[in-house]
Amino acid sequence: MKIAFKKTESLFHALNPVSQILFCATIFLMPLLNSNPLASLSAIFSVAFLAASSDVFKEWASWWRVCLFMFALTVLVNAAISSNGTSVLLKVSHVPIMGRVMVTAEGIIFGASMGLRILAIIAVFTFATLSIDPDRILSLISPGSSASALLTAMTLRMVPSVARDSKELLEAHVARGIDLESPNCIKRIKMRVPLLKKLTTTFLDRGISIAEAMESRAYGSGPRSRMKRYVYSVYDYGVIFVSVSSFFYISIISALGFNSFYFYPALSLKTRAAGYASFALLVFISIVFFIMSMLWKKSLWLKSKT
Repeated sequence: MKIAFKKTESLFHALNPVSQILFCATIFLMPLLNSNPLASLSAIFSVAFLAASSDVFKEWASWWRVCLFMFALTVLVNAAISSNGTSVLLKVSHVPIMGRVMVTAEGIIFGASMGLRILAIIAVFTFATLSIDPDRILSLISPGSSASALLTAMTLRMVPSVARDSKELLEAHVARGIDLESPNCIKRIKMRVPLLKKLTTTFLDRGISIAEAMESRAYGSGPRSRMKRYVYSVYDYGVIFVSVSSFFYISIISALGFNSFYFYPALSLKTRAAGYASFALLVFISIVFFIMSMLWKKSLWLKSKT
């Protein structure tokens, strides 16, 4: 499993960071505002098409083992704790610590719906992390707050750098014949203490090198220069228009209750046609973007418009 930005030659990567953020925010809004399971499913399918079009589907899908575990845990915990609902499936008079446990169909379905919302939100954030360059995002705020942008960029780079260094150190120790997988827990901890020391010194050395590089480039000696400005292409204007329009449409439909799905005291589906249209719209936009991405990769003329 890997969750770090991956640079690919795709249409989504060629977009302006503002367009990328708005597109992801529109999809994120759907499961955030609606408890209807269809809203979460539409967001998941939409992100799947975007991940495939951006050539990060393999990395995006690798996190589903963790997501499915969280989904199962959410369903089990809610089914065991929540006793609301009229359709009783199982009743246990006494369970240690928990007391009386009553499992209802409404509790299970509510847990499954909340689990789907968690999966949809994780799917959106995972795709955004894999496909949106953090440096390009920080460049949007750097003119007004360059110090905060620099600090945030260095913090974001810390986690993947430490993970890469720790993996290399583990491989080096294994190559030297050091047993790091001993069945004795105390021995495993003792064998990893030198790794922690080396990892700390490596991280501090990298910090000193970064500070020296910043000083050699005269950081803080005067007004900050700006090397490159991101321009808006015809694709950016199209994505921004579609994202903003969909954003307001989903917000209005959700506020009016057209996507309503009630779990307690009994299951009640009150989703209207406009609500179903909002679910279909999100998937349709992602499919169209997927087709456009495939055509963009094969056409030099389309690439010239970015």
